[in-house]
Amino acid sequence: MTDTAVPPPSPPGADKVILVVDDKATTRNILLHNLRIAGYKAIEADSGITAISLAAREKIDLIILDVMMPKMDGYSVCDRLRHSEKTARIPIVMCTAKSMKEDVVQAIQAGANDYIVKPFGKATILEKVKKFIGEPPKAPAPPKKEVVKKAPPEKKEDHGPESKEAATPSPAPPPSGGAPSTGAP
Repeated sequence: MTDTAVPPPSPPGADKVILVVDDKATTRNILLHNLRIAGYKAIEADSGITAISLAAREKIDLIILDVMMPKMDGYSVCDRLRHSEKTARIPIVMCTAKSMKEDVVQAIQAGANDYIVKPFGKATILEKVKKFIGEPPKAPAPPKKEVVKKAPPEKKEDHGPESKEAATPSPAPPPSGGAPSTGAP
């Protein structure tokens, strides 16, 4: 039997992909910006048809889906995603300006997991995202720099051009208790 190491599970939110679907570029860009600044990976679709295609071929972990779009509304997109084996389990948060109780009921019946009414704040959208896929991955901490304390350099006294003379040893002091010897008897 071989011993294989099992990697630790990824933290919630790590490598998770959020698909933002809205026909209005401004709304998409605001959502994408807020999600990316928070640390999530986000991609976009400008229509329901594009969203269905992307969700079928990419690994999507959460869909933020506008309701009111041309050609195919969010309810129809949600319903189609729920009827595809590949996309049926992807959490879907619908967001729209439609705030009537009937609209929320219709979204839930179509298969949405949650519903946000526009306009919404950054905190609201991030709260919904965390609810379904967890916190964004943390950026790796920069490597710690090892601090090596160096000994201070040795002080060398510099006395200018005469320093060589100053550096020569001086004659030995005379013996104590007497006058210096002259060498004569």
